[in-house]
Amino acid sequence: MTSFNDNKAGMSGLDKVCAFLLCSRYSTAHFQEKIQKIISENTSANYEQHSQKQKERIQHKINQNNALLATFTDEQLTQAEMEMDIYAEDLEMFRTADRTKIHVDMDAFYAAVEMLEAPELRDVPMAVGGSDMLSTSNYPARKFGVRAGMPGFIGKKLCPRLKIVPPNFHKYKAKSKEAQSVFLEYDPNLRMGSLDEAYMDFTDYLKQRTEPATRKRIRYKGDCVCVLPLMKNDEEVDASSIVTEVTCEKCKKKRVSVEDSVTFGCEVEDVVSEMRFRVEQKTGLTCSAGIAMNWRLAKIGSDMNKPNGQFCVSKDKNGIINFMKDLPIRKVPGIGGVSEAVLKGLGIEKCGDLYKKRAQIRLLFTENSWSWYLRVALGIDGDFTESNDDASRKSISVERTFSPSSNIGQLLGTVEELCEELITSLPKKEIVGGRCATLKVKFASFDVITRAISVDYVVKTAEQLFTILKVVLTKECDEKKGVRLLGVKLSKLQFTGDPKASESTTQRSLNDFFKKAEICEGFKHDAETVKLEDENDGVQVIENEQGTSKGSFGQCPICGAQLHTDDILAVNRHIDRCLAVCPVVLSGQDAQKDRKRKNSTGERAAGSSKKAPKIPNEAKNKDPDVEVIEEDAGPSAISAGACPICEKALPVGNGRAVNQHIDECLNKPVLKKLQDNEEPRNGAGDQAKPKPTKAEMMTIDYQLRKLFER
Repeated sequence: MTSFNDNKAGMSGLDKVCAFLLCSRYSTAHFQEKIQKIISENTSANYEQHSQKQKERIQHKINQNNALLATFTDEQLTQAEMEMDIYAEDLEMFRTADRTKIHVDMDAFYAAVEMLEAPELRDVPMAVGGSDMLSTSNYPARKFGVRAGMPGFIGKKLCPRLKIVPPNFHKYKAKSKEAQSVFLEYDPNLRMGSLDEAYMDFTDYLKQRTEPATRKRIRYKGDCVCVLPLMKNDEEVDASSIVTEVTCEKCKKKRVSVEDSVTFGCEVEDVVSEMRFRVEQKTGLTCSAGIAMNWRLAKIGSDMNKPNGQFCVSKDKNGIINFMKDLPIRKVPGIGGVSEAVLKGLGIEKCGDLYKKRAQIRLLFTENSWSWYLRVALGIDGDFTESNDDASRKSISVERTFSPSSNIGQLLGTVEELCEELITSLPKKEIVGGRCATLKVKFASFDVITRAISVDYVVKTAEQLFTILKVVLTKECDEKKGVRLLGVKLSKLQFTGDPKASESTTQRSLNDFFKKAEICEGFKHDAETVKLEDENDGVQVIENEQGTSKGSFGQCPICGAQLHTDDILAVNRHIDRCLAVCPVVLSGQDAQKDRKRKNSTGERAAGSSKKAPKIPNEAKNKDPDVEVIEEDAGPSAISAGACPICEKALPVGNGRAVNQHIDECLNKPVLKKLQDNEEPRNGAGDQAKPKPTKAEMMTIDYQLRKLFER
């Protein structure tokens, strides 16, 4: 189990609470140990085992790093440091000070909304969530070590007086929109990171702001405390203020409203203060802000003076480096508990240490990791492009945590709901779909696996996404494994207006028809995929003990079943069986033309209105070489207007001829490769070999089948 994290805003007073609870002068570290002990004593056996495994893996990683570090020579370290210095010089060209980025974070947002409606909760420890998980806690609760992501029953152990309020997302969304309406006046292109945080660029607004702005201010005092913001008890009312006394309809007590005005200047600090002031006036909620030249520094800054404060990070290079030098690595978005533990194993606790030990980092970590760590140390944003809009996103995902369950029906229902939720959110982000579907599963043991399947078409509907992922879930889950979290992700995205999004997905060749889908098994541990997960997005530490595995994914052109195979001949046999039991029928315009042709010659179009018989399940499942992933993914009979491979017209009513034609189409790419390999390479004087005839191709196909059937 990673150590207790007290880097959350509002948890800096643990030493005072320690003295209050224990009636002695214990240190903050002692109280943290007490919190950790309470958490450990109330943790389930499954999580305790998971934490122990994770701790062992982290220690194994640390030992590996230190052992490898001992083998490096002085020459290697000098060379690595020189390479990092060169890279650092290259990074400087991306240090731009001409933009002003703002990160705004609402203070204890869910809890603040609840306290706004229930004033009695403001001065007592409270949290939003349930006994299984807390979404957030107010600042009095954080003093006791209660924080988001913690089970509610453990929060109760840490703070017996803790009040837990169930979440109400309708209220939170409404308040978020109120705050967003203020943000939009300063940056119409802002990006909401979540309901309670916003990323804004004030550059253009500051250029237009040439005069100070005066804003009306209303505050309240008296016996009623239902409406915010409140005046301080010892604050005097100015003679020029407008004072109004009313009776509160809710608590029936007297409330005095005091109206005056406040003037804000044109400097960035003044404008950000004005924005925060307007949010509080409109919503009754406070927010904190960070001001910097890039969003990473701004996000770090927004946490420096919480709650209801702001912090401006210098735009000067030396000022930024000095600011980062003493910053704990856990304060950096993207460095979670695991990365922190691994880095501390190398003696890296502050961001300045990332630069001091840049040679060791260069030799121990992957390029993505060491380059990211160096950018953190230098205070340069993670990406060279400052684009953070939806069009730059790489993936979109949703996930849900629940009580552990092994009921496959319930789990499939949850995945289906997540697929629907994800697909429904695509139009707002101008996303058409994606070509890679990923399922995340966290078991009751807290082990996490991810499975990703790439397909050669754009997944646009919830049905398509669910069809792919339900097979993965069924394969990975059984009655012995309880599941506590499911997540669905779509990547390799296609956006509105992207030409690739409208490309036909008709499969024209063998490679296109059964394109290999990389099933990202991740890295395995005890026959399972186990990732050392960080709480934040960023660099992940992964154990690689058993390698990865791959698979193939395709759809039968006859019955529509999804096939999972690496054996093309097995797929061919499956198609043979489908054609043997499935009549070939026409559809659409071809069917109408055929009926007209038959009627014109006096033939009856008998059977044209009959339903095509379904392919029996045994016809699909008897093939031992092919795993049928989805049995009801398509029609039960092929529409024989055109070949699904080459799109040429197929002979109507002749299953044998259709079979032969598809065999030829499937084998053409293989034969072409064989032919290309056998062609002479000596120049134009050599004559190319003649192409094999249809009879020869059929003979080769027959011989290959017999060979593999043995």
